[in-house]
Amino acid sequence: MARISWPARVAGTVLAPLDGTDGPLLQRLFDGLSDFETLFWERGQADAVSTFIALPEGRDYDDKLLVGVWRDPELIGAIDCIADHPEPGMWSIGMFVLREADRGAGLGTALLDWLVETAAGCGAERLLALQRRANRAGVAFLERRGFRPQPAPEIGPDHVLLSRPVTFGAGTAPADPVRAGDSARSAESARLRRFDPAQ
Repeated sequence: MARISWPARVAGTVLAPLDGTDGPLLQRLFDGLSDFETLFWERGQADAVSTFIALPEGRDYDDKLLVGVWRDPELIGAIDCIADHPEPGMWSIGMFVLREADRGAGLGTALLDWLVETAAGCGAERLLALQRRANRAGVAFLERRGFRPQPAPEIGPDHVLLSRPVTFGAGTAPADPVRAGDSARSAESARLRRFDPAQ
């Protein structure tokens, strides 16, 4: 996966990669979600840790895009995506979540637009999202934004697989990707800059 320029700014928020030091903040975000079990799975004491380490078989952490959504300077959301999975050109969304107070005002749409355009800028052709059927609001949100259910009998009756092609929207073009192999210093620099209003 090509590297992405950080931080990104979307609808009054700052997006930057999450790392291990952000684990307690991610856990606090999860703990504050009254609908966590509808969105994801039964609560546990290490849900944030699971999010950091979760990878499909055969993939590595260079394929994982785990992004925090920050505002003032609270962590208010997170996006977890695996590039080129299950096939080259497909990006699989493992998590797309905002705290409840920040839903319903267009931020989710703006973040999804950013993800679509970023994926396109990195060469993706299609986004996939596996959702629990009980998460009716999440399924409806994705369907309103061009995702459609796909046949996937292997996932079982409790989930639905949704997919949409990656196309550029009417908004801003994605940040220019930089070459793979971008140093860890770039990510650390982004962390330091994400709350700097001069940036």
